[in-house]
Amino acid sequence: MGYRQEIVKGLGTQEWGGHGSVGRRSWVASIFHSCFGTHRLLPIAHSLKRSEHGFTIVELMIVVTIAGILIMLAEPSFTGATTKAREAALKQNLFTMRDVIDQFKADRGKYPAALLELKEVGYLRWIPVDPFTRSDSTWQEILDEKDGGVFDIHSGSDLVALDGTPYNLW
Repeated sequence: MGYRQEIVKGLGTQEWGGHGSVGRRSWVASIFHSCFGTHRLLPIAHSLKRSEHGFTIVELMIVVTIAGILIMLAEPSFTGATTKAREAALKQNLFTMRDVIDQFKADRGKYPAALLELKEVGYLRWIPVDPFTRSDSTWQEILDEKDGGVFDIHSGSDLVALDGTPYNLW
């Protein structure tokens, strides 16, 4: 069995049929045969030296196309996952700061005048960053009309959550 026949045998073959040829051809060769006519695909590959074998432009285009399709399919789930992670971080930050505000009120009998007071007094090491505005200074401080001071906090983002509610209403 010659080199050409081994290549054809390894690719999954079918009967060559017709055109006075003897032997078998691969399914790749049969597809190109049906699209482009009776080109001599395998004899050309056989005539090259072993070190000159490489990929054809068609094979490279197919691989790039498949990779592009896979990336397009994966991208929406990636962006959805990052949004869900930011939402989880926002919920955690809001829970922590609201809990600290309540601890401040329980300890001192009044709400803090501003979020920075929580940091200065030692209730927080730092003001958490809003994951959507990526800043620690955009938090909306909700003041208590009766006692004064910050009794609640919301995100400074104008964006809408995946469930349809604005982040600044959480």
